Amino acid sequence: MIHSGLKFLFLSLLAGVLFSCEEKALKISDAVPYEREIYELINLNLSQAEYQEANLPDKLFIEPFHENEHILSKIENAFPKENIEFVRKQLRDTTSFPLKGKKLLLSEKVRLISDDTLKRMFHDAIKTEKFSAFWDGYRKKFGKGIMLVYAKPIFSKDGKTAAFYALSSYGPLSGGGSIMLFTKKDKKWKQVRTLSWWIS
Repeated sequence: MIHSGLKFLFLSLLAGVLFSCEEKALKISDAVPYEREIYELINLNLSQAEYQEANLPDKLFIEPFHENEHILSKIENAFPKENIEFVRKQLRDTTSFPLKGKKLLLSEKVRLISDDTLKRMFHDAIKTEKFSAFWDGYRKKFGKGIMLVYAKPIFSKDGKTAAFYALSSYGPLSGGGSIMLFTKKDKKWKQVRTLSWWIS
């Protein structure tokens, strides 16, 4: 069974995907300096995962790691001390990052779905006061495929170290996720360790 604190983090993460803050008219280059690296990390994860069928929301958000001091500390300690303020600045960034299908390793098994549609479905579920209603609507709309959720990666100043959160879920109490630390060498990303993980 998932720990109550991690369950809260999971629900917060899912809510973060569905409820974006009011977005400012920022250029991608202004809001996210490492667009290429973001796609590299996502595609690496997609290429290594084995899914029968999966759906990926078309927007990324920074997740509320600041609400969990233990996890926040692990993320900050994974980067050089001189990068801490740069890391914290990214953690405060509420601007969404829209995904472009042509830059993703999508297939018949993995497809991009509308974050706005998920948001409406979540609102409808709230009206019924049943979180399971969201998943009923999700399966009716998108089938039995799992939902993949990626957070905007947190980067070092040189763009060669990244903390990347990936989650997959089959339902309200069926899923798992991890915060992975990657480093880039010779133009290739490699996972060096897992900072935190959970499963339900």
